[in-house]
Amino acid sequence: MKIFRTLLVTFILGIMILQIMTTTMINAAGDLTYFMQGGYAEGWPQQHATTRYWDISGDLDYGTEIATSTIVKGNHTIGNLSIYIITNGVADGATVFTMRKTTGGVSSDTTSTVTFAAGETGLKQDLVHTFDLVSGDSYCVKAVAAGTVGAISPSYISHTITGSSFIQQVVYAPSHSYSGAINTYVPIGGIEMDDTTEANVSYPIKQSVTFSNLRVYCDSNTAAEDAIITFRINGGDGNQTITIPHGTIGSFEDVTHTDSVITNDVLDWHVVKGGIGDIKISLIQMKAVGNNSMCINSRPFGTDISFGTTQYRTVFGNLFAQTAAEAPAACPILNEQTAKNLYVKVTANTLDGNTVVTLRKNNADTTLSITISAGDIGNYHNTSDLISFSSTDTIDYQVVSGGSMGAITLRMIAVDLLPASPAPIPTLTPSSYSGINAVIPIILVAMVILLLVGIMASGELDLGYILIAVILLYVLYAFLPSIQAVVNSIIGS
Repeated sequence: MKIFRTLLVTFILGIMILQIMTTTMINAAGDLTYFMQGGYAEGWPQQHATTRYWDISGDLDYGTEIATSTIVKGNHTIGNLSIYIITNGVADGATVFTMRKTTGGVSSDTTSTVTFAAGETGLKQDLVHTFDLVSGDSYCVKAVAAGTVGAISPSYISHTITGSSFIQQVVYAPSHSYSGAINTYVPIGGIEMDDTTEANVSYPIKQSVTFSNLRVYCDSNTAAEDAIITFRINGGDGNQTITIPHGTIGSFEDVTHTDSVITNDVLDWHVVKGGIGDIKISLIQMKAVGNNSMCINSRPFGTDISFGTTQYRTVFGNLFAQTAAEAPAACPILNEQTAKNLYVKVTANTLDGNTVVTLRKNNADTTLSITISAGDIGNYHNTSDLISFSSTDTIDYQVVSGGSMGAITLRMIAVDLLPASPAPIPTLTPSSYSGINAVIPIILVAMVILLLVGIMASGELDLGYILIAVILLYVLYAFLPSIQAVVNSIIGS
């Protein structure tokens, strides 16, 4: 009987180890939950009795649904819709914001929605509803404003996107016009505006990322010649490029090429077009596979800040938009994140005092801060400090300009957000109940029954067998979702 029990225990332990190994491999590559935001801190108005479609990241603006919708290139879950209304003059009707999803060319409302009553302002969130997207789907936010008078102005629209990739994009809705013969550059985040000096829009990345699926949406095209949009790395052309034929509108995408970048590479987009006429582009986006989301607030031709002011800005968006009150810019971050790599681009400075740019958490300064001395210009980095955020903490930028005369011109503020890594959960999903994983739980149950029968038959029960039984019961709890659900319901966790 002792030999039987020894062999049985050894076999059970082997099966347990195999189960742990196979399940850990299944769950090792967990998805990340990224924070996304369309921001315009001082509020962008939508008139009463209108339906508008707002973009989901970058400069907060609206246009047609097809022009503002972002296409995903992977499987994602969208949730935690959060909207801040800074002013609401729609005094006789409600405004309903709803996440929209387009699959196979068919658009529909999702269950993710928030409603502002007539005249209501402040923050509202839907932290309950989520919806799934598969590769090729697109999404945006629809706002239906009722009433007969006034306008409603959101300062940010935020949400979370869970998946194995991030979306890097710029937006200018309804569209940004590129007129005549042009040779110009666009930042990879914030607002889709351009500058003929590449250094004024380029972004020095602080992580390794693989970019793919460069896509633009062109909603007007009277150009006599083709336009070419190219991803740029360190002042040279990358692999991804798109040609928009003259006179053609719609969505254009490079589905072939990828670009891998490393820390300190400098990135932007290049737009070239000859001849007369113009093209209008509402959105440029790429798929980004990396650990951090890049939160960029930009304005390519700069925003001037006078001496002696304190201003607040959203972490994504249009750098021109600012507010003296912090609440319209301070957005709940919606998921555990670590902020790092604060960056500021300064191209002119006549101030006679210092300027301090600080990442804020819950309306208080963090150590993630940059000080720009009087008269200095250039690219400034804080790569030393890390700031942890919980899901309910708020995040925004503060800019304090000192001195008694002059002004400073900022073109970009950016920060990286590293989502909390998902803990591998040793629970088999329905799709993984196949092959060895389908057999192992059954074997475990059979073995524990045989072990108990053997112990009762021999009349012997020592500490070793008790320990084995406890470990085995834990493994059954961890790896069998039905058992886990029952236990959780009993203990109320």
